[in-house]
Amino acid sequence: MGKVGSEVTLEALPKKMVLRCINTSRTAYLAATFHEGFFEQYSLHDASSVQTGMPIKSFWNVFKNTKVNRISVELRDKSSRMDVVVNCQNGLKKYYGVLCIDAEVLCSALDRKTVPNSLLADAKEFSRLLAHFDNHLDEVTIVATPEDEAQRTGGPTLQLKSFIDPEMNNWENILQTNITMDARDMLVEFKHTSDEVFEASFNRSDFKAMVVYCELIGAQVRVYYHSPGLPVFVTPETPQGHLPDVHVDAELMLSTQHEPENYDEAPPLPPTQKTQEDNFEDAPTLTPSNGTVGNKRKAHSQAHGSKQSKNPLGLDTLEGSNHSTPSLHPSDEEELPATPSEERAGYFE
Repeated sequence: MGKVGSEVTLEALPKKMVLRCINTSRTAYLAATFHEGFFEQYSLHDASSVQTGMPIKSFWNVFKNTKVNRISVELRDKSSRMDVVVNCQNGLKKYYGVLCIDAEVLCSALDRKTVPNSLLADAKEFSRLLAHFDNHLDEVTIVATPEDEAQRTGGPTLQLKSFIDPEMNNWENILQTNITMDARDMLVEFKHTSDEVFEASFNRSDFKAMVVYCELIGAQVRVYYHSPGLPVFVTPETPQGHLPDVHVDAELMLSTQHEPENYDEAPPLPPTQKTQEDNFEDAPTLTPSNGTVGNKRKAHSQAHGSKQSKNPLGLDTLEGSNHSTPSLHPSDEEELPATPSEERAGYFE
């Protein structure tokens, strides 16, 4: 998450805890879900959910400790900080107080299970492919071709190539790379149900962060893609479809950009794809910040006359977000009684 955003939001629910972050230009969104079985002890007190936000550096530094026996985390409903106790193997016990900040808790309005196309590859294979690209390259372009068309034309079924923005400074100094491959040789699984060629660009470093994570935990990388201009989903996956004995799910959403030569003459989307795009149009407006990536995308889109979504990732704001102190959400069954300022809101270790 430290590779994606500067803030992390925490939402504790009765059976799981979700950490989320988004980059400044709102083109990359990462969510990690820790299910109840991940913890030795996990409980909420007199609330159906707890929400808060923290600076990613402060939160990250707490968990950088090595040789740790146990970490206990506690949130209090009237406190503006999260208390963390780290029990080390050498007998040391460290106490931390992480400041809670105003944060907008976002959730995805789209379901990756409805995305028709996907590819699955070993994390090490993806890591080797990304190593061929210039470290100064911001974005890569993926081109997926239906197998029938690839066999008919004799071309590759999959390509990875550099995306060079002419508006970028010193773009002529960046090494341009184009890698072609046969999906049957390089991928574990390739599912392309569309008759059209998929070609879209997304951020290289954000994608690489998920690949590194998958390689670290020994998982494969699943990439779900719909149509150019809609987000791609990147998730870790094992042959069984879930991470064994870890109780952790992760999902990375990356916005894509695509500028057809004549957008008005682009083929219409089939009904299922139109539904997905409608989710983007109906989602609340998210105004990009003045981040570098956001400015580049905006300038490039204006220069080429492309269709620019106001909410490229289709994210919804969860009710009760934007609280610097932990926000409690009582259940519908009974009214939440008044609690002392030092009473626990949530505890897990």
